[in-house]
Amino acid sequence: MTLMAAALHAAHCNPDAAQAWMASICGPHELEVRRPARLSFEHDGLRLPGLGTVLGRVAYGTDVTIGVGTLSRLDGYSISLPISGRQMLHGPQGSLRSDRRQGLVVSPSVPQALELAGNCRKWQVVFRREAVQQVAEQWLQRPVSGAVEFAPRMDLNDPQVAAWWQMVAQLCRDFAAGRLLFAQGALAHELETLLIRGLLLAQPNDLSPLLAAQGSDERPAYLQRACRYIAEHARDEIGLGDLEAAAGVSRQRLYDAFHRHLGNTPMGYLRQQRLLAVRAALLAPRPAASVSAAALEWGFSHLGRFAADYRKAFGESPSKTLENARR
Repeated sequence: MTLMAAALHAAHCNPDAAQAWMASICGPHELEVRRPARLSFEHDGLRLPGLGTVLGRVAYGTDVTIGVGTLSRLDGYSISLPISGRQMLHGPQGSLRSDRRQGLVVSPSVPQALELAGNCRKWQVVFRREAVQQVAEQWLQRPVSGAVEFAPRMDLNDPQVAAWWQMVAQLCRDFAAGRLLFAQGALAHELETLLIRGLLLAQPNDLSPLLAAQGSDERPAYLQRACRYIAEHARDEIGLGDLEAAAGVSRQRLYDAFHRHLGNTPMGYLRQQRLLAVRAALLAPRPAASVSAAALEWGFSHLGRFAADYRKAFGESPSKTLENARR
């Protein structure tokens, strides 16, 4: 069955109903409504079928405070920009004002409170935590342990940030057309990957130095040949001799290139790519998928050692990744 982009719409005057709806979009949070009788909550959006991204417009119609704490952590990143009105984010970084020229990134692992004025209407993009991590890992070709941490303030005076929001606003102006355009999961996946990569480039985060180095890294042709061979044969039994033959250089030269450009040994890099492949399979599981089947498919014959390596690389067990993806 082909997954379709899902149109989303909700209008509530009840705080509990509004909170439950947004919890289905962003994850658990607290909602404080100062004047419940004035609540006029509206959300229109589109859930893309590739990585579960939600694009939308949100308004509450009255002053509200959204709390994210240790017991109510979001499932992903809520990135927002007021169309009108203002909002304020209070957290470890202090208090940040957000209006039409200042967006916000509310991260899943940071306790904070977001105040929305009654006249605040905003664009919102929600990326799943696992989706951001997966795109970053595929881009860097190495595991990323834990959630990516973004700077919370998005300044539209930065041309890259402004261009990213311009693209989002264009997508959010007609959800019916977007549902038709991104009916195919593969096309939606490409769009979501583009949006996440754009955010990783435009907005400062703890991976920014690695991404900058990736962009400026000129890998020698023989290293590219070795990496290409690994990508094409990662399911097979590969030895150093195979990589030497594919690269066409000596073992020592190959070791030096992997260490300089990839920070790893050739066989360590192979193990990384296999771990990434297993993770990708667990994040988008087939109905009968299992951890052991995915591990064996990608060359991990010792399941205990594989599980330990997986936890070290990604900060969670493979069974937890599969459980979260199915949920």
